[in-house]
Amino acid sequence: TYVSLFALIKFSKHCSK
Repeated sequence: TYVSLFALIKFSKHCSK
């Protein structure tokens, strides 16, 4: 689902930061 993808991207961004 797109929601899962969005959540993953958000998490990835947070981890990257």
